[in-house]
Amino acid sequence: MSEVVVFDLETTGFGSTHRIIEIGGLIWDYESDAVVGEFETLIDPQRAIDGRAKEKHGLDYADLTAAPLFEEVAPWLAKIFDRRPVVVHNASFDLPMINREFARAGIEFQLSQAVCTYLLTSKKLSLAAAEIGYPLVRAGTAIEDARATLEVFRNLDYRRAINGVNRREHVAPEAQHIEHRTLSRFQAGVSHEEYELETFSRHLEFFGLDPERQFLALLDEVLEDMRIDPSEQDELNDFARELGFSAAQVRQLKNRYLSSVKSAALRDGKITQKEANLINKLSVLLGFPGNVQASSVTAEIELDKGALLCATGSPMMEGRSVSKDEIRLTVESAGFRFTDTLNKKSGVALLIIPGESSASGKAQKAANWGIPTISYEEFLHRMI
Repeated sequence: MSEVVVFDLETTGFGSTHRIIEIGGLIWDYESDAVVGEFETLIDPQRAIDGRAKEKHGLDYADLTAAPLFEEVAPWLAKIFDRRPVVVHNASFDLPMINREFARAGIEFQLSQAVCTYLLTSKKLSLAAAEIGYPLVRAGTAIEDARATLEVFRNLDYRRAINGVNRREHVAPEAQHIEHRTLSRFQAGVSHEEYELETFSRHLEFFGLDPERQFLALLDEVLEDMRIDPSEQDELNDFARELGFSAAQVRQLKNRYLSSVKSAALRDGKITQKEANLINKLSVLLGFPGNVQASSVTAEIELDKGALLCATGSPMMEGRSVSKDEIRLTVESAGFRFTDTLNKKSGVALLIIPGESSASGKAQKAANWGIPTISYEEFLHRMI
């Protein structure tokens, strides 16, 4: 096999306790110099995102609430990495990060070796890409950074580097395949540019899955660009016939896929407007009514002047992270009081969260104690 995996991660922060929120990569055949396929997905980390990390990748927790958990995509990722050499730009960060995630997911799989283009160039990715004339226009997105890493690697003595990595050092475990679903920035409504991903046939890549999972894997691939072209519909129909599924069984599988998206959206007990939009678009594509409504969690909030407010996390406004001091000034200028302490006795009337959803400890306490929450953007719109 002359294929390697080039990948990149985005995370909630930069310490060892942080989690992956996005993985993107590609499979490159260095003998034919062809990209066999690309893969990407957002991941729900079930924890808050640091402000400095947000400024790097532009993702807020509310962008991730309909995404799969790492444990749901771990077997799929292990299969992609299986026996293929790995190339990353910062191996000292990316490998321990993804290996911790595999361990948390209970998957007996670890990436033990990788070619690190940072070590080979001694430059940040943006500088290394600029040096070879590659325009890194969306730095901080996993798939774009992975593409840039490949271009940097192609301009190095890559054959010698690949030969130094034992492709059998990481071998995927057998019989640990579970149903997986991916969610891209485009599907989540974070990116509005035309969706482009070099596809590869997952039902061939993961041959050996049971028929239902094979069909769902292909369906997930088809839905990456949020449309089903006539040729893709023909492919789905042909594959369903090949697997022996009736029209009724195909409809059940489509409903199963849609239910997995709804279940993810409801992990925090509510459906945001962004989640409702996603579910409704997918519903229509799959032949179901698109009538899911967003939860109305802030519609009846009425605050007296002087009410005590608290905040959690760092909202993103115009591409930068808003500090806690800025939030305090905003709250106090609107005639409210501000505290950074949230407990049952503090008397907090409202918790300001970065986006429509938050996985912070304060947000979880607020939900348990019946304290309403509001996004920072909505607070500015309604209270200022």
